[in-house]
Amino acid sequence: MAAARAKRRGAVGVVASAILAGAALAQPAPSPRAPSVYAVVFTAQWCPNCRIADPAVRRAVGYVNNPALGTVWVDLTSERTWTASNQAVVDAGVDRVHNLYVTYTGLTVLTAADSGEPLGCLTRAQSDIAMAEAMRAALERVRTFPAGRRGPLRPTCPPPRTDR
Repeated sequence: MAAARAKRRGAVGVVASAILAGAALAQPAPSPRAPSVYAVVFTAQWCPNCRIADPAVRRAVGYVNNPALGTVWVDLTSERTWTASNQAVVDAGVDRVHNLYVTYTGLTVLTAADSGEPLGCLTRAQSDIAMAEAMRAALERVRTFPAGRRGPLRPTCPPPRTDR
């Protein structure tokens, strides 16, 4: 028991010495379950398109059932809900897409987690099955192509904001 405690203290001492000496500790490897694609969903309670699109997006995410697909809900119902949504945007690193499409509701933008590049958009015009297929295609595109060379799967996104 005493030997185990001494061993732990020794390990702690080595780490503490390394920190005090300014040595850089290795960063942990990214989690294999971390999202590689985010579905950034722009929604609002007052949005009629959202009443159709949002449940379809939820079903599509369920059909895909892949931890590499994350969702970020940007609720534009009020200033309070939008402000609360901003933390999720920052945490996921999807600021670029947020800034490009924040004026839209009823829109889901599939976004590469590593580069923030838009991969495609989903709207109420698509079925939940078509949305799931687009989500799977975005996951495959991120897995297959390097950042910056993925581009949209097809021109499905509305024109982005140009005033920012």
